[in-house]
Amino acid sequence: MGLSADQRKVPCPNCGAPVYLTDDVCLSCGVRLDEGKLAENVPAQQAPAPAATDVQGTAAPTAQAAGGGQAVAYQTLPGARPWHPADLGADGGFFPSLARAWAFFKESLAMGYRDSDVLVPSVLALFANLLLVGVLALILHLTGQLQPLLEEEAEPSVALYSLLVAFTLLGYIVSYFLTSMTVNMVDAYLRGQDAELKVAFADALKNLGAILWIAVIATLINMLTSAMRGKDRRRTAGDLAADAIDKTWQVASLLLLPIIIIEDLPFGEASKRALKLHSQSIIQVVIAEVGLTVLQKILGAVLLLFAVVPAVLAYYLAFPLFYVGLGWAILVLVVTMSLLMYVRTAFYTCLYLWAAAVEAAGEDVPAPAPLQKALSGA
Repeated sequence: MGLSADQRKVPCPNCGAPVYLTDDVCLSCGVRLDEGKLAENVPAQQAPAPAATDVQGTAAPTAQAAGGGQAVAYQTLPGARPWHPADLGADGGFFPSLARAWAFFKESLAMGYRDSDVLVPSVLALFANLLLVGVLALILHLTGQLQPLLEEEAEPSVALYSLLVAFTLLGYIVSYFLTSMTVNMVDAYLRGQDAELKVAFADALKNLGAILWIAVIATLINMLTSAMRGKDRRRTAGDLAADAIDKTWQVASLLLLPIIIIEDLPFGEASKRALKLHSQSIIQVVIAEVGLTVLQKILGAVLLLFAVVPAVLAYYLAFPLFYVGLGWAILVLVVTMSLLMYVRTAFYTCLYLWAAAVEAAGEDVPAPAPLQKALSGA
């Protein structure tokens, strides 16, 4: 008698260790196993692809190309149809774009509410960078270099500049590594799987080489834009050019990370892949990205006031309460910055999955459920 699907073993596509067809994760190397990878190791008729399921275990629809192309792995809205920029019609202005961004923000928070693990890397990234800043400030204080750094007219020594560059690079490595974990976990969630920290860590570690390349380039860009900015408070052409470079790199890095993590590509190949996908599909939702940027600035400003005002009032009402107010301000700022970082990562992960699905199908397909809701106003 033949073995059923849940009794059959096939080689892990990453390390070759035996795994069951129904396994989500290889216990030997920690790589996540979706049905596409397993299907490569067995005849199609013996390894039917299971339907994607949501986090509650119920069946979830998957995107299907309009012309009968193959289904994609992520979850979509019931009855969702392919979306095209022409669907915006008269709703392509500033406020409709802001409304779509708000819809995606709410969907991202709902994702985090259903599986709180997806929020953990963003929180860790913020605390890790705060720790690095604290360590750097302590080193500068003990070596007498902190005051020269704070004086605008002072020129940093070679040793001080080298120390700043080293800590900048380390900060980028930590940030991109933890952001890569968020990409892995959002991808798992959108495919109907459990988002697991240990699996995300293993995936990011496997792609550490590409992550290091991104961190190095980010450090070089930081050095370049810092040199371009004027030392006085007036905005110059150099400041505007530096802002444009920073923004361009931020978008580029957020496009690269999902490709590196989900496709396990080295930095060079991931860069070529990003250019190709951008030219084919990603331009469709530039307007949604702009709305998300504006929304994040508005929310950041509002929540900053919500954090700082109580601390200031506590300081003037009764000084001992100032420490309570300061703790409150730090808590609000940590939560706010972590959420904004997570939402932007979730957005670009959805964007990548959608673009890759359009490329594979050769025609428009519905976007992942959170992005589809935002675009359709559902």
